[in-house]
Amino acid sequence: MVLHKKGDKLYAGVREELSLHLLSVRQRVVDALDAKSPVLQVVLEAWNDNKVAMNMIKDILMYMDRVFVTQKGLDPVYTLGLHLFRDNVAKFEQIKHSLIETMLAMVAAERAGEIIDRYASITLSVTFYLVLFFSFLYSLLYFGGVI
Repeated sequence: MVLHKKGDKLYAGVREELSLHLLSVRQRVVDALDAKSPVLQVVLEAWNDNKVAMNMIKDILMYMDRVFVTQKGLDPVYTLGLHLFRDNVAKFEQIKHSLIETMLAMVAAERAGEIIDRYASITLSVTFYLVLFFSFLYSLLYFGGVI
């Protein structure tokens, strides 16, 4: 499609499909929260699934990233997927509130001397921030744009 000057249609379609998929992911996370599942594990699993899917999609759309995305100054596909996850899932009010409450409860529990699952809490918070930071640097260095 990029070769036939339809890169904008492809990019918009990818954005739309990712957004629709992430809405269903968000609903699964909210349903898991309603079922009293551990919020960190649910969000971490959704985040890891999203990263794997975005790597595959990025590999498939590599030519579009090199040509169309660079010319138009858009976010690379991988970065787009991470940002859409952040905006559609992690920033959703119910999920964000549950994550913050869970993290604060874990800090309070650790201060009280209880043993907590550091893997889930540290992995989730550090991964979110590092990936978003490095996606910003990647975009800045290779595409000359600011996210």
